[in-house]
Amino acid sequence: MVKRTIKNVAAAPPVALVTGGNVGIGRAIAVALGQAGYEVLVNYRRRKQPADLTVRQIREAGGRAVTVRADVSQPADVQRLFAHLAADYGKLDVLVNNVGDYLRKEFNRLTPADVRRMTESNYYSVVECSLRAAQLMRKRKNGRIINIGYVYAERLQANPRVAAYHCAKQAMITFSLSLAKDLARHKITVNVVSPGINVNSVEKPKTLKTEIPFGRLGRHEDIINAMLFLLRPESEYITGTHLKVSGGHGL
Repeated sequence: MVKRTIKNVAAAPPVALVTGGNVGIGRAIAVALGQAGYEVLVNYRRRKQPADLTVRQIREAGGRAVTVRADVSQPADVQRLFAHLAADYGKLDVLVNNVGDYLRKEFNRLTPADVRRMTESNYYSVVECSLRAAQLMRKRKNGRIINIGYVYAERLQANPRVAAYHCAKQAMITFSLSLAKDLARHKITVNVVSPGINVNSVEKPKTLKTEIPFGRLGRHEDIINAMLFLLRPESEYITGTHLKVSGGHGL
């Protein structure tokens, strides 16, 4: 990463950080942002080789990208990540909080450690990264934060097999709404985009039409199109939304 001077920060390409940008939907988001003209910071926790592949794909398409290692569920790692980001770039235009481990486990097997891990991954990581991103964005009165959610998360309902995951995503959505209201005066938007059952989902229904009214699995491009819509200048007035990209699943 190359440190910018204050003079040329404004002239530099917009900067986007994608947590968990090394694989799956995170990689697809990172590549799409690279194609859209952002300089992309591809975050990874342990698997550097897939992160390098993401960066290579972006660069081969004419974009700019680097890898940044950090376990964003750990406050010390997030502090280090954003300290380097501030020193090397001086700004952050877009944060995509994509990291979020999934757990499906019967209640009689669920442990406090499971709940803690789901909370740290799906909620604390969003809190840590969003608050630090907001510090950078406030200085320029500009910024977009997009959090990847879960279509059922806004429902107060029993969901025993994914209770820890569900609760963490509920907390994340509530936090996102509160942050959106607070940051609106700084012209910073915060929105949640929730996939349904996607091509890379851990569990898929045997009969699609019974679970997904649209009749097909979600694709990476469905999420990307929603995300890019929220990043358009024309979407500057949209904040605090929960956009479900699910083909009717979860309604």
